[in-house]
Amino acid sequence: MQELGRGAAWGLALLIFFVVGLFAFGAWHDEWSGYNASVRVSDGFCNIAVIPLHAEIASYTYFDEEGAEVLASTLDDFEFALRAAEHDPHIHGVIVSIDSPGGSPYAGEAMANDLERSPLPSAAVIRDVGASAAYWAATGADTIIASKVADVGSIGVTMSYLENVRQNED
Repeated sequence: MQELGRGAAWGLALLIFFVVGLFAFGAWHDEWSGYNASVRVSDGFCNIAVIPLHAEIASYTYFDEEGAEVLASTLDDFEFALRAAEHDPHIHGVIVSIDSPGGSPYAGEAMANDLERSPLPSAAVIRDVGASAAYWAATGADTIIASKVADVGSIGVTMSYLENVRQNED
């Protein structure tokens, strides 16, 4: 076998470095773009994806005063799981398991819109609590199923209008 010259060895090393860099960038991009085609939500035996919405609904992960991550169901995690289910050939439907008092109105609305746009059939199952933003998220599903004893609803924004025109006339 013939030895490579010094220039050829450097060229080969640069080529290998470049190829490894492309793979690393691709993995980083998939992770941060919210899509990774290699992620599967199915174990091959079940064709229904279950996406939990438990605890507070939040737009993103956040931390308390001590720096600990606050337990929450985030919009980012929800969208990632839903996209993974949509791209998994074994998945034929989605169940959103809800046990949450609500949280971010923006996240609840976005989750509902994501479910409405999803090509997969979906059901929201409310066990104990599905209130406020959690209930809003559930409204995007094709079907909502709730326990008879669950607290459901409680959208926190209302508006009342009283007409006082006659009362205020001179």
